[in-house]
Amino acid sequence: MAHESLVQLQLERLLASGAADAALRTARQALVHDPMSEPLHRALMRAHLHLGERAEVLQAYRRLRALLADRLGIEPTAQTDALARDAGLQTPGAGPPAKGPGSDGR
Repeated sequence: MAHESLVQLQLERLLASGAADAALRTARQALVHDPMSEPLHRALMRAHLHLGERAEVLQAYRRLRALLADRLGIEPTAQTDALARDAGLQTPGAGPPAKGPGSDGR
């Protein structure tokens, strides 16, 4: 667990310094050793987002979602869903925006 925390700290520093390519490589390498780490998947998604690679963010989110469902029978955390939504992705459960009174144009 301490190693994972160090890797996450390194990833945060890389992203904060604008080294998204290095963060992407580091996240991918870390996920080889710990494929079930949702924080590492989020770091991968953030690196793609920093690089403007929205399609890759969606792909990474879908892979994580399938992995968690298949192996653990769970959904991604709200934090991961929020990151996906920040990237402009429609996440399951988010649904379309709620319509308020008078929003039907009448």
